[in-house]
Amino acid sequence: MDTNSKDDTKNAPNTLQKPQKLVESKWPRLLPISIFISCTLIYILNFTADFTPWFTPWAPDNLGTFGDYIGGIINPIVPTLALYFLVKAYYIQKIELTEKRTALRDSENIKKSSQKLHQLKVE
Repeated sequence: MDTNSKDDTKNAPNTLQKPQKLVESKWPRLLPISIFISCTLIYILNFTADFTPWFTPWAPDNLGTFGDYIGGIINPIVPTLALYFLVKAYYIQKIELTEKRTALRDSENIKKSSQKLHQLKVE
């Protein structure tokens, strides 16, 4: 067994590269959660700071108001995040398509050169 062939495979350039891991930011996931928690805390503190015994913050009419409040705060954020992820997916697909085109172009060039080499060997 030739030991040089093992060294050649270690030093040979890797033609198949692993895709780079995309750096994902955590803010699109944390933003809606933090807004929801802060809205809930503000609502609860707003109505429970007044220590009147007749007021119950979990009464059905107060919960309806609370739902409208949370919906009004979160409703503009959700479509904005959807648009963000749509644009992000578009750019990722654009990069992948460019990489596929270059890989196909490289494989086509390798195929042509191997065909030329084969023709030279036959002649």
